[in-house]
Amino acid sequence: MSARIVGFYANFFGHKTKFYFLWEDIDDIEIQAPCLSSLGSPTLIIILKKERGLDAIHGAKSQDEEGRLKFYFQSFIPFDVAAR
Repeated sequence: MSARIVGFYANFFGHKTKFYFLWEDIDDIEIQAPCLSSLGSPTLIIILKKERGLDAIHGAKSQDEEGRLKFYFQSFIPFDVAAR
């Protein structure tokens, strides 16, 4: 994270994923409670403003009725512990 950009990087069994978003493009950030389908880990949902981040549309998990892209990120540890 920086003053202008939030980024995500993962190397999961050799499959590398990178995303970078401008803070000004982010409309909302939600935390979905841990559940069985997320293997007990919380899920961070980053929702971009309409017509933003279209270069990363391949990585969006869904698009809402307003046309905003939703990106889902998981961690194996709770976000509040990772932030310390």
